[in-house]
Amino acid sequence: MEKNTLKQDVAFIGPFDKISIFKALGYDVFEPSGQNNTRDLLNKILASYKLILITSDYARFVSDIIEDHLTSVYPLILVIPTNAEDEKYSLDKISESVNKALGVNLNLQGE
Repeated sequence: MEKNTLKQDVAFIGPFDKISIFKALGYDVFEPSGQNNTRDLLNKILASYKLILITSDYARFVSDIIEDHLTSVYPLILVIPTNAEDEKYSLDKISESVNKALGVNLNLQGE
């Protein structure tokens, strides 16, 4: 009987140069090529993971899918920033996810 571990429940989507460290740590990582492949990949893995972390540059391709899953228990889809310009977008998405899931407004921007 195979033991279920946290690493089996988590996936990362983004450019390999940004997420390769997670592969080295034993997590599943995916680098789709382009907008359509990102959509296809995310739809394919939704039922396989409890937590999907996607870089902000790829998240923009699938914002509607992320939005559709804000009220789902699983998977939790979190957007992680890939650079300073994407930080606000990522923090807004994290805050929105927490607000919908828990009913708590986070002030991640310090405003």
